[in-house]
Amino acid sequence: MISHIMIVSIVFFKVVLTLMVFGYAAFCDWIKREINPLIWVPPIIIGIALNAILTKHYLDLNIPSQNLDIIKLHTFLSLAVSIVIITISAILSFILGLLGGADVLALATFVSLYPSNLELMHKVTWGQLYVRNEIFALFFLPPIVIIFFVYLFIMLGLIVANVIHNIANKDLLRCLRLPLQKKIFYVLFGKTVKVRDISLKKFYYPIYVPNLLERATFNINEDYELWIEKLRKLDPDLVIVVTWGTPMVTFTAIGILIYALYYTIMMM
Repeated sequence: MISHIMIVSIVFFKVVLTLMVFGYAAFCDWIKREINPLIWVPPIIIGIALNAILTKHYLDLNIPSQNLDIIKLHTFLSLAVSIVIITISAILSFILGLLGGADVLALATFVSLYPSNLELMHKVTWGQLYVRNEIFALFFLPPIVIIFFVYLFIMLGLIVANVIHNIANKDLLRCLRLPLQKKIFYVLFGKTVKVRDISLKKFYYPIYVPNLLERATFNINEDYELWIEKLRKLDPDLVIVVTWGTPMVTFTAIGILIYALYYTIMMM
């Protein structure tokens, strides 16, 4: 078994590593949508090693069977859900081209560092940390699910921003000769702009160009600069719909950094 000081040191080291890796990845994703894949290798290896040590430590403790069952169920659930989410992300990335490879590696790295809320669950079940029932239910959720909810909240904010933009430019919206259902979709997930304005928007991709293009999303491997060159050949006053290539790693990192800091505070 390892000492309490060692456990706290491991928790602190994990949060420092998380802040460094995901802080850097978030910056790179926001600025250029490119992240060196090698940055994910050390935290994945270190995370797996540290969590293996912690898991063995807690399993070796003389934990009441009821508490141990809760911890085991949480650990199994967390790993199972994490594997499913990472697998789905890999399919969306490597087969369908809807996500970048960095998005999958970021999730795998987070799971390697925080596969479950093992330390917090142990403190709660042993009575070392008093929490209300709803907070305990939150701790019982797999960490990756908590991050997923934060990401969805951020994406909801982007949808609201799209709607506000399109309402503010309702004259452009009226130019779209589309069925109401498609128009609503583009209002939620795109922005109506004139071709002349597209060159001012970085990492924006056309999803609707009258008589040329009509789609729901874009392939992650597309080059937005090539699209800009193509669109410049069209009528500058032509109204099109574009969508932003969202920096998923950046938004995911926001949730991860909040989670890591909160996790550490609760462990102190």
